[in-house]
Amino acid sequence: PEPAPAPAPAPAPAPEPAPPPPPPPPPPPPVDTAKDEQIARLEKLILDDRLDREAKELAKKQAIERAAAEKAAQDAQTAHDRKITLEAAALARADAEKKAAEDAAKAKEEAEKATAAAASEAAAAATAAANEAAAKAAAEAAEAAAKAAEPPPPPPPPEKKQPIKFKDAVGRKFSFPFELCATWQGMEELIRQAFLHIEVIGPHVAEGHYDLIGPNGDIILPQVWETVIEPDWAITMHMWPIPEKPKEDPPPAPEPAPVKPADPPAEPKKKADGPKKAKAGGPAVPGSFAMWMLGGTNRRGGKGGPKVEKKPDAPPPAPAP
Repeated sequence: PEPAPAPAPAPAPAPEPAPPPPPPPPPPPPVDTAKDEQIARLEKLILDDRLDREAKELAKKQAIERAAAEKAAQDAQTAHDRKITLEAAALARADAEKKAAEDAAKAKEEAEKATAAAASEAAAAATAAANEAAAKAAAEAAEAAAKAAEPPPPPPPPEKKQPIKFKDAVGRKFSFPFELCATWQGMEELIRQAFLHIEVIGPHVAEGHYDLIGPNGDIILPQVWETVIEPDWAITMHMWPIPEKPKEDPPPAPEPAPVKPADPPAEPKKKADGPKKAKAGGPAVPGSFAMWMLGGTNRRGGKGGPKVEKKPDAPPPAPAP
């Protein structure tokens, strides 16, 4: 029998449709070149400032290190020169002593030979010559040692700076040494001494009520005085306005003294029987109440209260009539 026909192949599945393409990206925003340039300039200024500051700090550090190195080198050179001077002096002294010893030994040997070969007079002359040579050599050695031990000449003194020309607030002119005016305390003390006996503005000067004007017309503050002051400057003094003294009020008028009320009249005393004894010693002196009633004037023409006088001793009473 014929084989069965092979089954027909299944149809291939249809391909899936392709996905739609993605949308194009949005266009980039426009670049602000002016802002970028401004930021770049600012960054460059910051970088330049930092580099400048670092360069200044490095230069300052190098200057300090250079000054320290120069000072150390100068100190080392001074110590080295001193050491060489001392060594040279010691060597010169040793050489002089050695030469003197050799010369003395040689002269002594020659003297001994001369003494042995000649008379005593020749030996004495040789000995004298040897002693003279030794003394001369010792003197030369001492002189050489003294010259070698002499210190080096001192450096020349610093140049004297020109003084400060000062004109005070009352028109007086002074010439102050710059060394005394280099500090504000020194200048202030000189001005205080100049106005020590000035009665009107002396106390204001002592309290610092003034300005110091430089040659260019600017006020020099105490905080920058030591930085800006220079020799041969002309300094002018200007006082601050002096406040006027307040007028004193006149003293109040004294209050009137209170009037003492009049005392009541005393009751009359009864007359004693018999004749009244006369009292010697002049007219009677009125009392204070009577003087007050009379207006403060006594019978003798004086003013004020009665004058208190010592009463004389009363004589014995006269006999009754």
